[in-house]
Amino acid sequence: MAHALSVLAHEAGYSPSHLQRLFKAIVGLSPKQYAMAHRRGRLGEALRAERSVTDALYQAGYGASPQAYATSSALGMTPSAYRRGAAGEGIRCASAPCSLGTVPVATTERGVCMIEQVVSLIHSPSQASDLPLDIRGTAFQQRVWRALAETPAGQTVRYAKLAARIGHPTAGRAVAQPCARNGLAVAVPCHRVIHASGEASGYKCGDARKRALLDEESTGAKRVPAP
Repeated sequence: MAHALSVLAHEAGYSPSHLQRLFKAIVGLSPKQYAMAHRRGRLGEALRAERSVTDALYQAGYGASPQAYATSSALGMTPSAYRRGAAGEGIRCASAPCSLGTVPVATTERGVCMIEQVVSLIHSPSQASDLPLDIRGTAFQQRVWRALAETPAGQTVRYAKLAARIGHPTAGRAVAQPCARNGLAVAVPCHRVIHASGEASGYKCGDARKRALLDEESTGAKRVPAP
């Protein structure tokens, strides 16, 4: 990738380091992350269309099978399993009580979540979590989710501002879709996005829960002394 970055930088007339910073500031991902996300997307499409896994790997741009299997976390399974329609893949489910009701948790072999940590995110959202998240999406969705993760607990962001963060200031409506499709509520804090009017609504887990989460985060942020 270092060689590819140098080529891109030369074509653009920038140094590799400057192009790296500029690209990430505008797109929200590094050139490598952006390229990998699109290649994984092509792999998923090719696995459904090509005659064999090997044909799909080369069609998606992978030079060798180990490359694809090493980066298959975005598929949530190996390319072979994906091609079989996820037959035989297991998802474990559990739930735990908290102040907002019951928290359901689903885990795969690639993303194992501890129930205690999930609940602690609700009660102490400002604390970092080491949960291994099995999260999949397009390059655009990943950019939105990354921007959401950078919104501190106790603060909110409007859709237009969130769009501006990822370099698309006119895509306020478009960023709402990744927020709605976020399957990792609280861990990816889509509840911190509000409408231009300041209204805290449109939350997939219920508007009452959204307001309760924001109230608890705001109160918790006030309790934490400034550094």
